[in-house]
Amino acid sequence: MRAIPQVPVSGDHARRGRPRSEEADRAILGAATELLAERGLAGMSIEEVAARAGGGKATIYRRWRARRGVAPGAFGREV
Repeated sequence: MRAIPQVPVSGDHARRGRPRSEEADRAILGAATELLAERGLAGMSIEEVAARAGGGKATIYRRWRARRGVAPGAFGREV
């Protein structure tokens, strides 16, 4: 029987896959900040945030479940 490799746990649980990119986070929050300033939450879409950030919708949805979740991060960031 083969041994199951142990995965180091950071905090309460370990994340799988590639580490998240801080550059992508900054680009997403920057794009969201701009769009919120221009159009407000009702006028902002995840598609527009992704396009302006130069990424994909899946990248955003891995970090936030919905458009409403991106807004607090965008408002709370330092410019």
